[in-house]
Amino acid sequence: MTTLVDVVETEFDTDFAILTLNQSEVFTPNIASFAFSAPGLLRLECGTKYPRVRVRVERWDSRPPLTAGWDDVDELPFEEIPAGGELTVSGFDPGDVGLDIDGLGRARVQVLARGRHRYSYGSHFEGDVLAPEAWLMRLYTSAGPIDPMAGGPRRIAGGGGLSPAAGSPWKAAVLGYRMAGWADALGGSEGFRLAEGALLSLERPLTRAGLAKRMVRWMPPWEAGGPDSESMELPRRRSDRRESDPLETVFGRGPIVTIGDAIDALVDIGLLLVENRAGQRLLVPNPSPERAWEHLGMTGEALVSARSHALDNAHARIATDIASAVDWVPTEGVTATLRSMAIRWSTTVEDVLGGIRLLGGTGRVTSDRDLGFDAEIDPDETLVLRLGSGSRKRGKG
Repeated sequence: MTTLVDVVETEFDTDFAILTLNQSEVFTPNIASFAFSAPGLLRLECGTKYPRVRVRVERWDSRPPLTAGWDDVDELPFEEIPAGGELTVSGFDPGDVGLDIDGLGRARVQVLARGRHRYSYGSHFEGDVLAPEAWLMRLYTSAGPIDPMAGGPRRIAGGGGLSPAAGSPWKAAVLGYRMAGWADALGGSEGFRLAEGALLSLERPLTRAGLAKRMVRWMPPWEAGGPDSESMELPRRRSDRRESDPLETVFGRGPIVTIGDAIDALVDIGLLLVENRAGQRLLVPNPSPERAWEHLGMTGEALVSARSHALDNAHARIATDIASAVDWVPTEGVTATLRSMAIRWSTTVEDVLGGIRLLGGTGRVTSDRDLGFDAEIDPDETLVLRLGSGSRKRGKG
């Protein structure tokens, strides 16, 4: 018979979407994933930057049945740190409520949440405007071998409050600049930064003058642009950025000094398209721009780096889940197929492959199969993922 051994409950406001259950001074990584586990640690992602959370943590003597009524559900490995103390519930500030897990040993934990998908990271709700996010963690001893692939498929009701949600085809096109490598290639370009912000804030086709006017609104001191916005000079680059404007280098046809110069360059390299509608020339974001590394003819290490940075925008979240799974079995590694991992984390094979490539590019995880950009890959072929030389070491600190 399954029995509830102990329970604690608490409610508080937190910041930076932080919700953590941990013993002692366990290392807590920065992650962007619904739920992450390590010995003595659960790191959870709230739905917005300033949430109020209602947390219940339970200890059971064996696996409890799942209950209905939750938006997000996952089950993860867990392990008590002997003599590590209570499992304390914390937000941005240290917590003072903890569950006694002495003797829990090797275990598993069910993570259930409700109310994370009502707003996004940038929402400016105060903590008491909406009902608190509800979180339930249920720990139970599981003495068998650790299997980080067990417990799925994970269920997530939405993309997660901290992800840059596309929201519309228009925003998806603008955010696609990052996946195509342009955010990295043009990093430090004030013209690109202002155009990206203006396009994300409006979501409608604009004349050249209209886009220029909107771009000015993204310049300090945040004043509205006027009829002469196209001729306004771009802000001076901060001293910690590159000496030459990357957009100017890519454009290669002269200096980029004004807002209008930047717009012309973005049209020239294909990030903005010109459409003729009702006698007007309107600008729209190109939903399928040429990849930055192809446009720039990158080869060798520069090509690998550019592709890896693009993956960082598209696949960083799933990479966290993959790395966490490998961390649990560092010696034997995770043996699975791309498809089984996609099913486990309720995502696509392409997303899993991108996450593994991102981890491989940083040396975090290695594979016994060639998963390079040009490799022919069978999603049902078994592979083994192990910690690489660039992996972070777990521990206290």
